[in-house]
Amino acid sequence: MPGYWLFWDGHGILARTARQERLLAALRSKVVNNRRCVRPILARGGRIRCLKWKLISENDKPAAPDAASTPPRKPDISPLERRLAAAVATHVGGRGAFQELEHGTALYHIVQRTTDELMAYSGQPYRATICTGASSALGFYQRQLDPLSRKAAHAAEMLRATEVAAMDAGEAALGDNAQQTPFSITPDFLRLARKLLKPVLTPQEHMTLLTTDHVFETLIMAREMLTDHRLEALLAPRRSQLRKALRRIEIALYATHNAKHIKQLDETFKLIFDTIRAAHERHCTCSSSSERR
Repeated sequence: MPGYWLFWDGHGILARTARQERLLAALRSKVVNNRRCVRPILARGGRIRCLKWKLISENDKPAAPDAASTPPRKPDISPLERRLAAAVATHVGGRGAFQELEHGTALYHIVQRTTDELMAYSGQPYRATICTGASSALGFYQRQLDPLSRKAAHAAEMLRATEVAAMDAGEAALGDNAQQTPFSITPDFLRLARKLLKPVLTPQEHMTLLTTDHVFETLIMAREMLTDHRLEALLAPRRSQLRKALRRIEIALYATHNAKHIKQLDETFKLIFDTIRAAHERHCTCSSSSERR
C-alpha cells in the first residue's frame, strides 16, 4: 500500500487550505529537466513534496503555466463518501496497518494482557484445581475482548458500505458497458478498475496496467498516467464519474484490508476460547458437572 491517498489527493478530503491546494496543483504542473511530478503529497507539518518524478511523453503535455494559480476543480463528494473515507483515513498513512492496536493504545493493552494471561493459564502444569472456575474465567476474558468484537463487527459493516458505494459508482461510470461486468457478492475491484481505465488510457498504457495483478499497484500506475491535464480534457460527466469510481474503489480497498485483519484477530481469540472450553468439557467432568449444578 502506498501510504497516501491516490485519488483523494488535492481534492479537499483532509480539509486542506486553499493555499495548500494551489501548491499541490503547482507541483503537479512543475517541469524540471523534462520531468513532471506524478506523486505530489501533503506531508506532515503541511509540507508539499513529490514522491516521484516522470519523464514527459508526447501524449502527456503539462498543464498551462497559469493553471497552477487556479485551485483544482472540486469533485462532487457526498456526505456518505466523506464518512467512509474518514473511517479508513488512519489506515492510509499507516499503509494499511491497524493503528488502533499500536503500542500504547487501550485496545493494545486489552489484547496484550488477555494474551499473556491465556498463555499463562494454558501453560501451567496439570493439577486437579486447574478445572476450578475455568468457565467463569473464560467468560471474563471474552467480556474483556468485547471492544475487539465490536470493532470487527463495525469494520465488516463499513466494508459492505464501501463495496456497495464503489460498485454503484463503477456501474455509473461504465454506463452501457456495466452490463458486461457481472458484479458478484465479492467485488472484483481489479477487473473493475481495468475496465474503467481502458477508455481513457492509450493501448500501451493499458497493457502496462495488465502487467500486475495487484489492485493497489494498478491504481498507483493509473494515478501516474492520469494527470490533471488529461482528466480535465474529459467531458465533465465522464470526468466526475471516473474520479468518483476510482476514489470509492480506493476507500473500499482500505476497508477490505482493515476488516480482514481485525476479523482474523477476533476469530483467533474465539477459536482459543472454544478450544479451551472443549478441552474443559472433555477432561474436567467433575468440575463441569458441579458448575452446571
